[in-house]
Amino acid sequence: FIKVLELNPAIHEAHVNLGILYKTTGYLDQAVHHLQKALQLQPDFVPAWQTLGIVHSMRSQQERAAACFSRQLELDPGSLPAMKNMGNVYYLKGDYAQAEFWYRRALAQDPHNLDAKIGLGDVFLVRKEKEKLGSIIDELIRQYPVQPVIADLFGKSCFLLGRIDEAHAYIDRCIDQCGAMSRTINPLLFRKGDILHKKRDYDQAFRFYQQANRMKGGRYRRKWQEQITGKMISLFDRDYFSHHVFDKKGGEDCVFVIGMPRSGTSLMEQILDSHSMAKGTGELMFMENWASQRLSGREQSEIDAITEDEKERARAEYREFRRQQTGVRDRKGVKRYIDKMPTNFFHLGFILTLFPEARIIHMRRHPMDTCLSIYFQDFGADITYSHDLKDVAHFYGQYTKLMNHWEEILGDRILTIDYESLVDDIEGNVRRVLEYCQLPWEENCLHFHSNNRLIATASASQVNQPLYRHAVQRWKHYEEHLQPL
Repeated sequence: FIKVLELNPAIHEAHVNLGILYKTTGYLDQAVHHLQKALQLQPDFVPAWQTLGIVHSMRSQQERAAACFSRQLELDPGSLPAMKNMGNVYYLKGDYAQAEFWYRRALAQDPHNLDAKIGLGDVFLVRKEKEKLGSIIDELIRQYPVQPVIADLFGKSCFLLGRIDEAHAYIDRCIDQCGAMSRTINPLLFRKGDILHKKRDYDQAFRFYQQANRMKGGRYRRKWQEQITGKMISLFDRDYFSHHVFDKKGGEDCVFVIGMPRSGTSLMEQILDSHSMAKGTGELMFMENWASQRLSGREQSEIDAITEDEKERARAEYREFRRQQTGVRDRKGVKRYIDKMPTNFFHLGFILTLFPEARIIHMRRHPMDTCLSIYFQDFGADITYSHDLKDVAHFYGQYTKLMNHWEEILGDRILTIDYESLVDDIEGNVRRVLEYCQLPWEENCLHFHSNNRLIATASASQVNQPLYRHAVQRWKHYEEHLQPL
């Protein structure tokens, strides 16, 4: 396609095909460039609008994605893919009413569409609508005696529905029919691990988690990760903070909850969101994207030279991104907005450059429990360190090295909350957090599980129930398998 465009750069189909290839291989900026070029050449080319919408969604730019799918529907009002993609976008935004609307609209077009029914089932699961969820699963199983995506939904839902054995049997049937090496069963191996863990068959559970992760593949680049960690430490040293952060103003309304994945960041966001003067905004990709653009090939002098105008533009873009991603506008009465992207611990230098008065809450959990929980989670293929225990341990080491650096420089500007301490003394720790955020005490924060806010992250089930100790020292059930950690 590159050769075609060298010969004739005005062939819009070549730009679209190149955009699709870049999307598939993860080069999303290049994908956007070629898809937008195709639309400049042919503004009504439906495949370009559809693919551009998908890429924007992959970049967590859900409002832009919705605009693309809306344009696709203007050009092709009966487009089933556009309706399903609109449902997906609103699901990712947490607007489950709109997600349901679009999935149902797709089903009105095609009553037997599997993807739309699965999407609707996911909405019912997040909203804990047991009767509707059970009904749609039963309907799907009647239609499809063997179908991995249905088994995945059933596996995620069976604990809520109290139908663990039934889901287990359906998952086994799909694994047997599809074949042990089929990639379509990869999510089912994680679901089977979850069920066996629930049944306390820990050795068998570990075997299936291990098989699932081996099937994921993907190479974790340790040297590259070490270079990123080292660059952050060298760029953002004590001298940098003295000149560019300390004694600066701005960002008092921002709270960043950081830590390893599966360390309790979702729980902390839910606790704070239960306060009348705080609002959770989920996992925002903005700082990661902004930092990545500025890290590329830059030296210390260029980081030091980020202008006040550039910072002001970035602050405005962050708030607009927050609004687009979540629908949350700055509003009267809300004094703190919580961004809980865990891996923002890599970007504290950039975060505090833009928002010097931001609060940083660091969630920390026992390293063995943290690493094991990551290994047991069905993360996307891009989280390559999660597929091997040695790689998880290496990534944890990089996180520890970087957090030690930030804490040495920033001291008590970072509030560290240990997950285990939070479980043992929730009130004492919540009081510490609210005092740190300069928010008055509210009893509602202790009843975070009653918060009617719905989330669809991997931790959704934990934050919608009271704190229990069953997640503490879970690693001991698997101790004989954990030598790599």
